Amino acid sequence: MSGKPFCLPAAFGSLQEWLLILQSTSWNRSNLPSQQLPAVRWKSYLSLFSHFVCRLVVEELSVSVFPFCLPPGGLDFPLAQKVYAAAEAEDRAGKDLLVWMDSDTMVLDQPDAFQLPESVSLGCCPVHLKNISSLFSQPLDDFWREVFGGCGVSLDRLFPVVSTMDAQEIYAHFNAGLLVVRPKAGILRTWRENFERLYLDRRFAPLYAERKARQFFLSQAVLAATIVQMFAREKIQLFSPRYNHPIMLVERYPVSITDPITCRYDAYSVLERCTCLRLKPGVTRWLHNSDHSMEG
Repeated sequence: MSGKPFCLPAAFGSLQEWLLILQSTSWNRSNLPSQQLPAVRWKSYLSLFSHFVCRLVVEELSVSVFPFCLPPGGLDFPLAQKVYAAAEAEDRAGKDLLVWMDSDTMVLDQPDAFQLPESVSLGCCPVHLKNISSLFSQPLDDFWREVFGGCGVSLDRLFPVVSTMDAQEIYAHFNAGLLVVRPKAGILRTWRENFERLYLDRRFAPLYAERKARQFFLSQAVLAATIVQMFAREKIQLFSPRYNHPIMLVERYPVSITDPITCRYDAYSVLERCTCLRLKPGVTRWLHNSDHSMEG
C-alpha cells in the first residue's frame, strides 16, 4: 500500500478525527506489528493550539495539505466542500490509485481490497441505509429522475445494490466516505462537474421541500449518478461490509461484523462509548493506549 495516496477532506472533522485517521492509516501502510502501534495522547494534544498540533502531526507523518477553491455559495450548500476537495485530490494524485476517505474513518487492519484488479475502475460501498434511496422494486421517484437525468444517465444502465445496514435493495447508491479510484479516469472531477451543474438548479427546490434530506445528500446522489454514468457494473468493485463499517449505527441495526478493516464513527463521542467493535488484540491495545478521554 506504500505507493497508494490516502486523501481525506481536511475541511471536515475535529482535531481528534484528524489525528486518529492519520495515525491509523500510517501504521497500516507501514505494516507495523501490533505491539508497535503508535498511540495518540489526546489529553496532551488538546491542551495545545489545534492548528499547531495538526502541523506537527502532518510533518511527522509526511502528510501533504493542499488548498482547494469553492464556487459562490459552496460554503452554504451541504457537503459541497467534500466534492471540491475530492476533485482537487484527484487532480494532484498522479498515481495509479487514489483512496478517498471521510475524516471520521479509522483504518483498523491492512485494507488489501484497496489494491483493485486491473479490470476494475472503482472500489466503493453501498450506502449504509436506504434513507433517500429509491427502492429497486419500484419506479424511480422524481428526485432520482432529476439526478440521473441531469448527469446524462440512461435508465437502462441502472442496477441494484443492497444498503449495508438495513439490507434494502435500492437503485445504485454509494457511500461517499470511501472511494478507491483511478485518477486518470477522472471520476472525482466529473463528480464535481455534475454537482456544479445541479446543486443550484431550481428544479430541485420543490423536491427539497418535500424532503429536506434530499438537499443534504444531493452530493452523494450525484456521485451515484456519476459512477453509473461512467462505469458499467463489472468495472465497479463493491467492498465487503468489513469496509466503511458504521459503528454509530450498530445499536439501531445490529449487523455482526468480525474484525472490521475500516470503520466510520460520525462523531468522536461515539468512540468514547462504543462497545460494539470486535477487534484484534493488537488493535484493541492501540485504541486503549490512545486514551480517548476528552477530559482534562
